[in-house]
Amino acid sequence: MQATPIELYNADGDSIMMPASLGICPTCQGKGVQALHGAAFTHEQFSEWHGDERDAYFRGDYDTKCETCNGTGRVSVPDRSQWTDAELQQYENQQSEASSWESRVGA
Repeated sequence: MQATPIELYNADGDSIMMPASLGICPTCQGKGVQALHGAAFTHEQFSEWHGDERDAYFRGDYDTKCETCNGTGRVSVPDRSQWTDAELQQYENQQSEASSWESRVGA
């Protein structure tokens, strides 16, 4: 698997494809799967499950392919050796803006 170049927008709004390397997926920590799409359960909810359901959960029977890395466990990250400090700062700002937007629209 090769890293996909990262799209960076400069101050004029123009798109620039930047070199990338592969890093560990932050969502699944490189495992390629998520437990029930990352759902969390309270102790009370989990105690309502039957023993075989709990066993299946801990075996990973309900795990799904990680949506962030598409099951590969790897994602493209900036190849910091080839980016300037200004480009890295712009990338961080772009990522922050995207996260802020996703939280507002519920993505």
